[in-house]
Amino acid sequence: MESIRASVPTGGPSEASNLNETTFTVCRFLVKDLHAKNGYADSDFYVDLVVEKHTLYDLVSIVFGILHANKLTDDGIDSHLWSLNLGETKFSEPWCRRVLNSIATSLSDGQQGGFEGESASFGVVVEKSVLEEIEASTIQSYPKTIPISVEVSSNIDDDWVAGPTKFACEELRSNWDMYYSGDNAWKRCKRNPKKWILGKPSRTRWEGDELRIMGLLLSAGAKFKESWRSVLRYAFPDRVESGTSYQWYQLRRDASCYGQNMSVEKCVRLAKRLARSSMQKFLDGGVPRREAHPQVRLEANLRKRGLIDDTTSPATKKERLRTFQGEL
Repeated sequence: MESIRASVPTGGPSEASNLNETTFTVCRFLVKDLHAKNGYADSDFYVDLVVEKHTLYDLVSIVFGILHANKLTDDGIDSHLWSLNLGETKFSEPWCRRVLNSIATSLSDGQQGGFEGESASFGVVVEKSVLEEIEASTIQSYPKTIPISVEVSSNIDDDWVAGPTKFACEELRSNWDMYYSGDNAWKRCKRNPKKWILGKPSRTRWEGDELRIMGLLLSAGAKFKESWRSVLRYAFPDRVESGTSYQWYQLRRDASCYGQNMSVEKCVRLAKRLARSSMQKFLDGGVPRREAHPQVRLEANLRKRGLIDDTTSPATKKERLRTFQGEL
């Protein structure tokens, strides 16, 4: 597919850290599920950056250029506060205005993250931490963006999930069922609120892409059974069919707010695209383990903040744990 030169808006913080080198490293990010107030982009994008020259702020600037070109928003990059996470690192604007090679040593293939803000949201994957090495004479041809066609059918079918992935999802579903049916979460004892006891974990609230995927399918006129069999069971491996069915019929009353001005075919394609991203997050994340005791977590947090350490006396440690009990 043809590569498109992407210009970085003037006034941004991009600065070369060491442009006296003779060769430079190009890394490739996959930017997916671009969303703004006017809807979703029809495709995902590769964004190629030069490690020694560009910044994460440049990446966000480029994506906003794509959003503007597709008339998905007229907001600027600084219209609202936002955050960008990549792997274990989170950047909150304006603190993410740092050169990319300051985190280059931690970049690895498959590393994931995302951008969240009032103006837009999108997912980020490090497609290639080292795409190629280039000479100084070609550095001006970067950054580059390459649109990626997202091929999914408009049928309510499971044709978007490969056979081995279906098996992995079913195995993951079984593991989630065991997690929720076991005593894996600490809860306060009702008779003695100061005491913690193990109990079954509570399921999370329905929100975000979960509701959006179901809403899009509802807007397309899909029935629950076919949607569960073909899309929802893979998109939400942590959910059970009965609970999903209940939420589906609850959402049916408000489904008109999803997929506005979109054709039936486009609603289904977008639902399957979002389902694919949701499924991959679950496959990558796995199932939680039993939580550590709240007191253990609190002590670890206080140690991280430097409020207690191995030299802290038992009395002082006990007092500080009591002081910060409200954080549990």
